[in-house]
Amino acid sequence: MADNEMKRFIIMLLGDKFEGERSLRERIGVSNPLDQIMCVGGFSTAINIFKINNEKIKFEIRTVNSSKSFETMRKTYYPGATGAILVFDNTNQNYTSNVLEMWLKELRVVNRKMAVVLVNNLIDREGKELIVDVEEMVERLSMKYKLEITAFEIKAITTEFIDKILLTLGEKIILRQEKTI
Repeated sequence: MADNEMKRFIIMLLGDKFEGERSLRERIGVSNPLDQIMCVGGFSTAINIFKINNEKIKFEIRTVNSSKSFETMRKTYYPGATGAILVFDNTNQNYTSNVLEMWLKELRVVNRKMAVVLVNNLIDREGKELIVDVEEMVERLSMKYKLEITAFEIKAITTEFIDKILLTLGEKIILRQEKTI
């Protein structure tokens, strides 16, 4: 399959810059020598070519600013998204409760069958009390928003971790596409 014929998955990478989204975005944008990254006024796009089941997949990873002032612009960036990575801090009650719910509400409007990965950022959080049980939260949010949600905990951003996230999302998206055929 030629490069212009390969499958393309649009993935939203969402999270506050203080929750580790920026570090994850930067690593996604440099984990492959074919990658490109573009950043304009609170919005960025990284391209990552990834192989799943011997098929090349082009991941277009879109990052948007989480501030309230970008809400309208953010919603114009979502169309076509087939998956999302939500980075959160389980030691921050406001973020865990309110911001994750905001992202999920916005994403569900775009695609009710979106594959979602929650990334619990534990980098530099040692000794801090965790707010919620992540498994219970995933179950509750999956039922509430009727989305398939998977969770990971991250203690270090590595190429292997990024590959695991993209592989998980890619496999889920492919399965959903096969079910609709």
